[in-house]
Amino acid sequence: MQRDHGQRKGDDLLAAVRIVGSYLAEAPYACQEKTGHLLEFIFSIEGQDESSPFYSVRFMLPMLSQITTTADGCRTLVSFGGYKAVIDCLIKMTEENGMMIDDGSMFLACDTIINIMSNRKNYPIQMEPCFIRLLQALITWAGTTDASSVVMTASSLCTMVMESTSEEFLLSCSGFDPKTLGSLSDLIVRSLRQDIPDDDSEQLNQKQIIASGYRRWADRFPSVRNVVHQHASV
Repeated sequence: MQRDHGQRKGDDLLAAVRIVGSYLAEAPYACQEKTGHLLEFIFSIEGQDESSPFYSVRFMLPMLSQITTTADGCRTLVSFGGYKAVIDCLIKMTEENGMMIDDGSMFLACDTIINIMSNRKNYPIQMEPCFIRLLQALITWAGTTDASSVVMTASSLCTMVMESTSEEFLLSCSGFDPKTLGSLSDLIVRSLRQDIPDDDSEQLNQKQIIASGYRRWADRFPSVRNVVHQHASV
C-alpha cells in the first residue's frame, strides 16, 4: 500500500485492502499493533469511481467485528473515529441495495458497532448526526424481512443508540424525521414479541439487551413507551 506516498485512491489500492482484509479476518490479532496504526489509512482508501471509502471499510468488517470484542480493539477504532466510517458503511448498504441488502455484511457492521456501544463507558462517544441516520438505516433493514435474526439485531443496536439520547433531543435535531419514532416503536414491539427458541442463546441474549435497555430509557421516550406498553410486555 502506498501509505508513505500519500496515495489514497485507486482500484489497485482497493484490491490490496481486500487481500489484507481477507488475511486479517482469518488472523484478526496478527500484528495487532501495526494493524491499529494502519486502520486509519485503510479507512481513507477509495476506489477509482468512489466518492467515499465504502469498500475499504466493508472489506475490513470481518476483522473489525472480531477485534472489537476486546477493549483494546474498540479503543483503537474509536481513537480516530473509525466507528463512524463503519456506521456510514452500514447506512450506505441500506441506501444502495434497496430490498437486496447484503445481510452478511450488515450483521458484521452491526456486531462491530454493538461491540463499540457496549464498551462506550470506556471512551467518549457523542450523539452525532451519523447515529440519527443509523437509526433510520436499521429501520429500513428490518423492514425488508421477517427474519428474526435481522429484527433482533437491528432492534438491539437501536436500543443501545437510544440509551444515549432522548426523544426531546432527537426531535430538536434538524435531520430527524418525527415519523422515525413510530418506526422505532414498531421495531421494538416486533423484537419483544419474537418467539425465540430456548436453544438460540444469541437471540435470547439480544432480547434481554432490548428489554433491559428499554426499561432504562423508556421514560425519556414517552411516545415509544406508549406504543410498547400497548402492544408488548416488558
